[in-house]
Amino acid sequence: MCRYANNPSLAAIELMNEPFAPGVTLNNLKNYYKSGYDAVRKYTPSAYVILSNQLGNSDPKEQLSFARNFNHVVIDMHYYNLYLDEFSN
Repeated sequence: MCRYANNPSLAAIELMNEPFAPGVTLNNLKNYYKSGYDAVRKYTPSAYVILSNQLGNSDPKEQLSFARNFNHVVIDMHYYNLYLDEFSN
């Protein structure tokens, strides 16, 4: 991180892409994200830190209350609408 912290092209760092629920519990994920956020902030106050919602969890808002505690955070959430019946119409 320190190698790229002052590079103007560093916009964001995603800490983990699509952690799979229930293999990764929400509490473990939040602990990991807190540690990762702190590590990034040691080197840069402005790069966005991207948190990914759990893949396989149906609650798209699971990270919102947690993410409010941090600055410059983005929640990566997307649907695989090809595989979900709720998007058939």
